[in-house]
Amino acid sequence: MERKLNKEERVRLAAADKASRTRKHLLSLHHCLARSDVMRHHHDALVAEISTEGMDAFTAVVKVRFFAYLAFWFTALAGVIERYEDLRNSGSIPGDPAVDLLLTTEFKDIVKRFRNSVAHCSEYDDRRTLEFFDYEDKVPDHAALLATAFHAYLKKHKGQ
Repeated sequence: MERKLNKEERVRLAAADKASRTRKHLLSLHHCLARSDVMRHHHDALVAEISTEGMDAFTAVVKVRFFAYLAFWFTALAGVIERYEDLRNSGSIPGDPAVDLLLTTEFKDIVKRFRNSVAHCSEYDDRRTLEFFDYEDKVPDHAALLATAFHAYLKKHKGQ
């Protein structure tokens, strides 16, 4: 016959289960962020290469690489943002003021529209794709700051 757990044991087990689920969610979020970072680092290296070699280096092949890195960096980042907000809003993970401050409605809207145009294989001249380049002077820097904030957040919370 199974022994019934007392209230303290049930509370302890529930807390351990919640902590385990939280760690799993944070690890999953970290993996998604790492995939986004790979594309961001490729993008940044290509920009540095073009800056060093000049615009003659911006060949048709380099343009394709540039757009691929950009497309998949922001597609992955949009997933990170949505997953973080879903988990935070459900209470599955703690929120973070530094991350939340960078998640402006304008930034999320730009990234989401761009992600949707990329992920749904839209026309090459889809306005959502082209509109993204209207913000090229601020969106990549904002995204890099957001990635840094996410990394600080994950470093702080993954050990829990």
